[in-house]
Formats: sequence, structure tokens, C-alpha cells
Amino acid sequence: MTKVMASTVACMMSEKGVLDFDAPVGDYIPSFNRSWNVVSEPKESDDPESVHEVQYTSFLTGDTSALQYTKQPAKKVMLVKHCMSESSGIGYDQWADVDLWLSTSLGKQYGVAQALRGEGAYSSNCIIGQNATLAQYCDNI
Repeated sequence: MTKVMASTVACMMSEKGVLDFDAPVGDYIPSFNRSWNVVSEPKESDDPESVHEVQYTSFLTGDTSALQYTKQPAKKVMLVKHCMSESSGIGYDQWADVDLWLSTSLGKQYGVAQALRGEGAYSSNCIIGQNATLAQYCDNI
């Protein structure tokens, strides 16, 4: 129900001219006004020097997997509409485990992103009860 409520409030704010869906997220959340990297599964054509590896620990099973990835700077600025349409690239950690189990590349990307954020950083699996201010929380995404 929270997505429905958040979307409704966002649309009302847009109608009142308080929120612009085409504006950069950084206009509203200063810590998002930075460069972002996009991680992807390596291709055979990638330079081996550009391929990295990180350890991802499943929150469902506790198993650790070595995930390979490449990263490159994002080509576009993250806009509010990207967050509203769930196309910002910030994923839900639980989908990493499901997608890894199903062997999809999206799960690997989410798993890599979560592992790169590090222990104790933002996790969609434990939003409630984190001992962080909103600014700290956004900085860790």
C-alpha cells in the first residue's frame, strides 16, 4: 500500500507544481546530485582488466557467491520519474536472491550493487530500525 500512497501524494504534489517528474532527483535529495555507476554482467568482448569480482551474501540463505561485474558511469542523470516508475536502477535486495536463483543477470546486478554498498549500508531488507538520518540513508544508496 505504501507505493500507492507515495504515488498518489507525488501526483498531487506534481499537480500543485511542488514536484517535477522531469527534474533530477538531486534537486530534491542533494546526496543524489553526484556521479553514479551502472554495473552489468561482463560480456566476452569486455577487456579482462575491466572485469571485477565481489562477494555477495544471500539474505535468504546466507550463502556467499562470487559475482563478476563491469561498471561504467551512468550516461543519464537520474530523474524523479525514474524513481516513480522503478527504472532508476536502485533495486530491492530480495530480488537479487530470487533472480540469482533463477540465473537472471538483473539479480547479479542487484547483488553486486548491494555488496558494493557494504555491510551496514542501505538495504531494502532492513529499512525500519536503521540508526541513520534520512540524509545518511540517502548517502548510502
